[in-house]
Amino acid sequence: MQWARIKNGKVAEIMETNPAGRFHHSMQWVRCGTDTRPGWLFDGEQCLPPPPASLDTLVVDAIRRVNAGYSSSMAQILNEYPDAETLSFDKQEREAREWHIWYDPKGNNSQGSEPATPYIDAMLAERPIGKTELVIRIITKANAFVAAHGSATGRRQRLEDDIKAALEAKDRETLEAIKWSNAE
Repeated sequence: MQWARIKNGKVAEIMETNPAGRFHHSMQWVRCGTDTRPGWLFDGEQCLPPPPASLDTLVVDAIRRVNAGYSSSMAQILNEYPDAETLSFDKQEREAREWHIWYDPKGNNSQGSEPATPYIDAMLAERPIGKTELVIRIITKANAFVAAHGSATGRRQRLEDDIKAALEAKDRETLEAIKWSNAE
């Protein structure tokens, strides 16, 4: 036998020793079965497990878990950049790729005029490296970002499909189990 502290009609905590005289008298303690858990309901006589969540609630919770995992995964990639810089990623990549296509290291730049790269030029004014090196770094990071972002987005969409399939099958167990970390 164990004891449950009741707060607002729910089991707030469990203890195995009789709480009599150990806590403030305003705390409500009741005897309960050994299977009772925090979160269970107290109907005035006994502790009962809460009713199962609706399928809609399970779907919302699963989507919330998946989206939180996706956001966390993307945050790990982006955490080294201030938000303002991430807004320039597409501009950096576009200028770098256009310039890289034009540039020939042998000097045979026969593809017309050098493309304008005002953003990259502004970066170079504050950074003591060559344009070729900066362009290669930008393209390398852009490729890595696209691969990681695409993978994370694909995983999120697959899990979204899994949630829809579980809902259609009314599979509560699967809906409760779907989360970002087990999607590998």
